[in-house]
Amino acid sequence: MKKFLILFFVFIINNFLYSQTDSLYIVFNQANKAYKDNDFELAIEKYNQIVESEYHSAELYYNIGNAYFKQKDYPKAILYYQKASKLSPRDEDIKHNIEYANQFVSDEFIEVPEFVLDRIYFSIVRSFSSNTWALISINSFIFSLALFFVFLFSKIRLNRKLAFFTSIVLVAVSVSSFKFSADMKKYQTHPNSGIIMNISTLKSSPGNDGTDLYILNPGTKVKIKSENDEWIEVRLPNGKIGWLKKTSIEPI
Repeated sequence: MKKFLILFFVFIINNFLYSQTDSLYIVFNQANKAYKDNDFELAIEKYNQIVESEYHSAELYYNIGNAYFKQKDYPKAILYYQKASKLSPRDEDIKHNIEYANQFVSDEFIEVPEFVLDRIYFSIVRSFSSNTWALISINSFIFSLALFFVFLFSKIRLNRKLAFFTSIVLVAVSVSSFKFSADMKKYQTHPNSGIIMNISTLKSSPGNDGTDLYILNPGTKVKIKSENDEWIEVRLPNGKIGWLKKTSIEPI
């Protein structure tokens, strides 16, 4: 009887999951059709229905960005292209669209280059998805264990040496990949930057009485440093730091 109940609940859950997937697929196709018919408002509405169901993908955000771009809502287009880029950082089409959309943003800053080691580290981290790094970590660890057993039980000296040193290298790869996976997951799921959505004043402190530092135009990308009540501390592309109202920025 217990076995029957377990199978019954598994069957119900599977049917629910499949029905949810089918429903999202139908909505996605409806959104794509609306986009092809130049009904960009309806396309955005349908795409957002999928986002509200907690489904996220680079393709979905990319399509939303394209729909906003067609409406000439460049700040929102940049926002969704950036969201797509977080999930698929190596996608050349997404990179191209970000660069193209940025041409319609009036704020131009001379960017302060990242510290060279940070740039190298994050370029490595973003070269694969979090799941791919996790798979590399697991497989490296399994192979290192196998080689360690070769080291323990092999009677050939050369084989034991090769197995030992290779297993050490694979352990290092496994640990590094695990760290890369965790950092990539954090990068993809925790907002560390945002897009200015309306004309905003950058303040020297969190409050209306702070000194005005810059007037920022919609579409400008900023790094998020911290939050304080209704204010967010941000870093501009030129390295300057200040505070913005939370209502003026949309986290990526």
